[in-house]
Amino acid sequence: MKPLVQACLILGLILFSLVLLTAAYGYSQYQARGAIAAVVAGLVCGVPALAALVVTVWFAGGPLALGGTLAGTGLRTGGPLLGLLLVRGLAPELENAGFVTMVLILYLVVLLVETVLAVRLSKPKLASSA
Repeated sequence: MKPLVQACLILGLILFSLVLLTAAYGYSQYQARGAIAAVVAGLVCGVPALAALVVTVWFAGGPLALGGTLAGTGLRTGGPLLGLLLVRGLAPELENAGFVTMVLILYLVVLLVETVLAVRLSKPKLASSA
């Protein structure tokens, strides 16, 4: 299996686990609205993180590495910010069900995991010394 696909699967599994935990918490505090808020928060944080990982790794090591890193950063931060703004305007009941807190928690954990995976996949290949 290709390393980028493995990294995406790892990120997806960690995100899925976190969404299940936050959905359980959300349901215990806010019933169905809390669980829905957790799932939406997972989508708002997960999709941009996966896209950022792919873009960052694709452009790593080439002449457009800086552009790829900046594009990944824009995706990673812009997606959750846009999601927060849209939920505030379109579904305030989710905002009242702990959505902002869930986005913050998921964002920080996914940011850490995605950064570690991107750095591991973007390492320059060292020439073997013979």
